[in-house]
Amino acid sequence: MFLIWILAVVAGALMPLQLLVNSTLAHASGSSLFAAMVSMTGGTLILFLTGRARGFSVATIRSAPPGIWLGGFWGSIYILTSIIVTQNLGTAWTVVLLITTQTVLSLLIDHFGAFGLPRKPFDLRRAVAAVLLIAAVYLKGLQ
Repeated sequence: MFLIWILAVVAGALMPLQLLVNSTLAHASGSSLFAAMVSMTGGTLILFLTGRARGFSVATIRSAPPGIWLGGFWGSIYILTSIIVTQNLGTAWTVVLLITTQTVLSLLIDHFGAFGLPRKPFDLRRAVAAVLLIAAVYLKGLQ
């Protein structure tokens, strides 16, 4: 379980770096769409090669529900909009908004057990966490 926590911290540390690199590419190229395309293409290539090395094939996903393809669609929207927001608000503000929104939506997904995930009812601790994150957005907005 400790390794999972370390992986989460590493992934969290990569988010502002990805925002920085993507928005820098968008600025240099003059196109947020181009920067998002480069980001998604690079990620797709790495994942494809890693998957092939581990023996995955198209046949591996044939039995999966069609909705799995929405992840890539949502991911591309996420990358494109995060580039645009970072260019306008900066990395820190973008991260605060992304994490707050992701956490609040995740609490709702957990509460209802959406997409077949185990239900984790909304309780006082989760409510306090959501309120603190929303307060952070408010405080950050006061600058």
